[in-house]
Amino acid sequence: MLLLDGDVVIDPQDFILMAGAIGREPSAVHVGAARIWSASKPELATAELDGWSWAHWAKSPTHDLVTEGIEFFSFNYTYLPAALVEASIKRGLRGKMFPGVDAFVSRVARETRTPIRVVAGASPKHLNY
Repeated sequence: MLLLDGDVVIDPQDFILMAGAIGREPSAVHVGAARIWSASKPELATAELDGWSWAHWAKSPTHDLVTEGIEFFSFNYTYLPAALVEASIKRGLRGKMFPGVDAFVSRVARETRTPIRVVAGASPKHLNY
């Protein structure tokens, strides 16, 4: 399942890179590295983050582009493999609502040891700033 949030735009190159990543490893989560803005996620606003953070991270939101040990990913521009979607449904996805869905599916990915990959070169744009 390839997700593109309504306030995110991609260009054809982003799609080509994502499709290639999915084709090479369809059992992994693939995220396009998007910047999210505190206007859309006020809980992320800190002096250190200066208004934005990456939409995926290891321990906490950051300006550093993390590609290893990812513990959270948003649905900005994200591919979810079928096995992860099925596992999430079995673990209670039906009862989740925004904004907890991303965190819930991220947790299920960690628990099921589903690989999480950042798609090199993809740069979706979050427009909610």
